[in-house]
Amino acid sequence: TRVPLYARVPGGVKGHVVKSPVQTADIMETMLDLAGIKSNYVRFGQSFAREIIKGEQGDMNREVFSEGGFSYPAEVFPGGSDHVTPNPRGMYWPRAMVSILLQHANTK
Repeated sequence: TRVPLYARVPGGVKGHVVKSPVQTADIMETMLDLAGIKSNYVRFGQSFAREIIKGEQGDMNREVFSEGGFSYPAEVFPGGSDHVTPNPRGMYWPRAMVSILLQHANTK
């Protein structure tokens, strides 16, 4: 969804843009890595400290997960919608359209 994530890290490469996919779970892994904290607890994030410290690019083919959308039609438009626009390129378009179609089908 191209949500920007900014990081200012002492010793990091100035002006570097990480173009590889990152996810929310990566933030904690990166902070632990930068702090030098080792943990054996199993998590699913990956540190992107190399990218921000050394200016390397990460794995562009990495699959990441994000939160968003809604599970039930009632959650989508409980009192109308101010964020789902009639734009097929919009962030919530596919999931919202499924919910709209389900609502329409249930009214017939």
